[in-house]
Amino acid sequence: MIVRLFQLQIVEGDEWQREARSSRLDQDTIPFKRGRITSANGEVFAEDDFAYDLYFRYRDFRRMHPAGQIHAALKLLDVAAPGIEQCMVDAQYWANQLLQLSGDRMANLSGRDRNDLNYYLQGMFDLKSTEQRDEYLSWLDSGEFTLGQKFPGAAAYFSEQLKFFEIRITAIEKMLGSHWHQALLTKIEQRRQRLQLMVLQRSLQDAAARSLQYSSSELRGKLRDSESRLSTAHLLHQQWQLDGRAEYLAAMLIPIDDNAPSEQLRRQELSQQIELLGVLWKQVELAAPQDTAGILRDQEYRVHRFRVISLSKDIDYHLVDLLAQQGDDYPGLYLQKVTRRNYPVAIIPQIVGTVRLPQESNLVEYRKLNDRFRQLRKMFYRNAEDEAEYRKLRHKLWSSTLRPDETSGISGVEDAFEQVLRGVRGYSQVLEGGEDGKVPLELRYSAPLNGHDVVLSLDIDLIEVAEKSIAKVYANTRQRMRQHFPSTDLPAKFDPSTPKVGFALIDLKKDQVPMLATTPLLGRQQYRRDYQELVGLKNASPLRHRALAGNYWPQETPYPGSTFKPLAAAAALMKDYSLWNKSYRCEGVFQANGSTSVLNCDSRYGHQDITMRDALKKSCNIYFYKLARDLGPTPIYQLAKSLGFGSATGFEVPALEKGANYLVDFETLSNNQMRLMRTVIGQVGVQASPLQMARLYGWLATSTLPSASIVLEGSGASLAVEVRDVPVLSDSYREQIAEALSAVNYELGGTAYKTQFPVKWQIVGKTGTSQVSLGGSPQPTHAWFTGYFPANNPQYAFAIMCENTGLHGGQIASFVLKEFLQQAMPQLAPELVVQAHAR
Repeated sequence: MIVRLFQLQIVEGDEWQREARSSRLDQDTIPFKRGRITSANGEVFAEDDFAYDLYFRYRDFRRMHPAGQIHAALKLLDVAAPGIEQCMVDAQYWANQLLQLSGDRMANLSGRDRNDLNYYLQGMFDLKSTEQRDEYLSWLDSGEFTLGQKFPGAAAYFSEQLKFFEIRITAIEKMLGSHWHQALLTKIEQRRQRLQLMVLQRSLQDAAARSLQYSSSELRGKLRDSESRLSTAHLLHQQWQLDGRAEYLAAMLIPIDDNAPSEQLRRQELSQQIELLGVLWKQVELAAPQDTAGILRDQEYRVHRFRVISLSKDIDYHLVDLLAQQGDDYPGLYLQKVTRRNYPVAIIPQIVGTVRLPQESNLVEYRKLNDRFRQLRKMFYRNAEDEAEYRKLRHKLWSSTLRPDETSGISGVEDAFEQVLRGVRGYSQVLEGGEDGKVPLELRYSAPLNGHDVVLSLDIDLIEVAEKSIAKVYANTRQRMRQHFPSTDLPAKFDPSTPKVGFALIDLKKDQVPMLATTPLLGRQQYRRDYQELVGLKNASPLRHRALAGNYWPQETPYPGSTFKPLAAAAALMKDYSLWNKSYRCEGVFQANGSTSVLNCDSRYGHQDITMRDALKKSCNIYFYKLARDLGPTPIYQLAKSLGFGSATGFEVPALEKGANYLVDFETLSNNQMRLMRTVIGQVGVQASPLQMARLYGWLATSTLPSASIVLEGSGASLAVEVRDVPVLSDSYREQIAEALSAVNYELGGTAYKTQFPVKWQIVGKTGTSQVSLGGSPQPTHAWFTGYFPANNPQYAFAIMCENTGLHGGQIASFVLKEFLQQAMPQLAPELVVQAHAR
């Protein structure tokens, strides 16, 4: 064994080293297709398509391209190397200079640098055969002749290769397009400099981790926090005994791949950044050689081998075909099959969501696992436990762990159903035999697994009809007000060009949500281009989906107004049926006992003596103030709570509902009669999205609380909702409330009577007007219209909220429903279609 080890290390050492250099492990990722997001009708909201990107890996370019070989050789000889593009321009000159090398000059290099230089010179001058390599080694040992003298054919070979690659560069630039003319090597040089910058900074970080006895991931975590970064820098500054200030060291340690690199680096040119970090690295090398030994070379190896850089996306098929068939002629350039997320339709981006590359905070697991994997991979010997961990980590890193170059969902269904939509990467690892053209040997292969589809109940056609209906009704508002409401002035702040509307529709037969519409509209391009600007909008932000009403500003608070009154009516009937016929006197104002506040009705002169039916029809506030006073908080609160008010609806993207659904606590209602009275008319104590209000009216129609779910297929991410016992509303109570709410629309004096709904539609609905304020200052009111249809066989429940119009629900929101149904009724309920202008 001793003899054999001696033979391997001493006698055959050079040969084995050359063999190892010419063979290398390569691992290729095979992308998965993310699951589609579709409608029940098969319309596609989001899908992955395969494409090919042009990538660049500097290691391969450095090894095989004349410009890369020259640059690497000059660097090893400690000659100030120009950029890659200049190396190509002056390639013949530099080749002649290298051919003047002698064995004595080579002997001055370290063993490792000499071996590296040998590799580049042999590649440049075609000294690759066994016989030529033996002659080359003899030349090194002899110290006689220059390289050019020893190999007289080398210069001619290099000239031929140079012309060959010049032609290839011109050809590929032409195929990439006019903006790439004479730009390929310039872009490669920019990428090379960025890699060099990365190498220097990561080397500095690794030296710091070694000095402080941290893992690389632990150190990066500390460097991303300003306070811990400064304290770490002070400690390192003291240990390394560096000149200058510790704050400068802290600035140089900020990870370059963060979104906020240090100001000291960011304000410098790229070459100056490299120079600054290079000077600092040399200082650390001199001060703490034990902390820097081997690190720079290790980082160069890792970054140049594993770091690939995108040069161009979605490249043309002809270029794909060229590189697939003649890839060896374009070293460093290669195709990467990728998936690209497409959104064929522009509607509801808030619900569908989007994907993006991960932030550094999303890569904590990847960094930690990768550090451990590198540690295990470097072990010369791994015991059974280490080997099992190594294999497990390798598979996880290569297949499932989120990587820096991989997108994931950040909003909407894309985010909520990430684990359903996301697939598993495949990979193949081969042992490549480089110098002698050996066929790669496949070592392991794992096939990709595509993600699962998510099917939504939303119907694209209905959403588009709703959007067009909203725009049309708003555009015609001035004319409509003059025609139907001549005594009412249009509020000065009303803007017909920027409707802020949420519209929810529930299919009561299927227990599905086929339509959720919102305005202002938000296109995909606008979402990507203006996202940061839109986030800061405090009014009319299209990032909000108003059918879900979350993330509102104070003037947008979704008080349901009078559309909440039917719940109070139902609670009263379920406690005492005689209240249906009980009348209260409305004189336009009301002052509760013990209160100094005066409450008003919408009717200036009052409704006089009024029963529940007409109170719903005419939306009498005074009636419901007095009803709440006599009824007490318990029936109203318990019914509201059991119907989901104050809780998440179960909608699968809860972020869009954030803050929307609110119900004041029972204790407050019990101790504050004024709060109870205001709550019963849908103000102050209750908030609800149009989706939640449509669910309420679904219950009023069927005595069953409809689901808020929009996902038909794609399990695993639905929001957990507390299961409640939903009270049963008897048929007689439902019929009485329905008759009153029909009168809202079809009897003179009803608050939506002027909308003139076709009788055949049998609209059961309630208007609402909710008051909002900003900093105590009243703002234009919201206009609501909620209900269901048809009365005799309820099929759909709806809710429409028109934010900050300053109008009543029967002046705008009810007209939105009418316009929508005129267009959509053939799809929703063909038997209810009526001729134009029929009443």
